[in-house]
Amino acid sequence: MYTGSLAAVSNKEDWIEVSPLIDEDGTEVTLTGATFVMYVCKQNDPDSAVLTGTNANGKITLPSATTFQWHYTPDDMDDLCAGTYDVFLRVTIDGVVTQIMSCTVPIVEGGP
Repeated sequence: MYTGSLAAVSNKEDWIEVSPLIDEDGTEVTLTGATFVMYVCKQNDPDSAVLTGTNANGKITLPSATTFQWHYTPDDMDDLCAGTYDVFLRVTIDGVVTQIMSCTVPIVEGGP
């Protein structure tokens, strides 16, 4: 599981990240049929997501058999005030749920 901090992002821009899913052996995991759910929450308030991304709502996609991507638009990001947020990302493969990320992201004010 990734813990730590993601790179800062403005609340006025597209937030797009693409990544392979790597298992403990260093091998890329095949994501065909995988489902993802991502929550962005105010820091220290993990029960109240301010952004939610899933395969179902189109915020998370699979650009290849081994990579996933999230994409929040400027309209999505505009709802976030400048500050630090907690990010939680889980994947379900063959009925097994795995937490692959529990980290923070700094959101910076993008101006008018």
